[in-house]
Amino acid sequence: MQLKSWLKANNIKQRDFAVLIGATDSQISRICCGQMVGSPKIIHLISKATNGQVSACDIHAGYIEARKPTWARRANPATPIENRPEGNLPSPEILELAQALARVLA
Repeated sequence: MQLKSWLKANNIKQRDFAVLIGATDSQISRICCGQMVGSPKIIHLISKATNGQVSACDIHAGYIEARKPTWARRANPATPIENRPEGNLPSPEILELAQALARVLA
């Protein structure tokens, strides 16, 4: 679980959590936003304070996710036409136009 989600679920403010574990407000804010990972000591304190619900892996995953370009963070990436469910196929006119374009470009 991400630290930001854990804090929200437990109704704890970032500032209060920072005081609880002996970190700065800035450190906790930056970890929640994925701007930094934090020192091993801070990561250990976060894991301990959350009873293991926020692990080092969760913190690192949040950092990696924040580094991805916006297009790569989309929840539902574009699906090729061949793999779409039947109800979501483009109209026959669009398919015909795409096939004609493919023949011209080939």
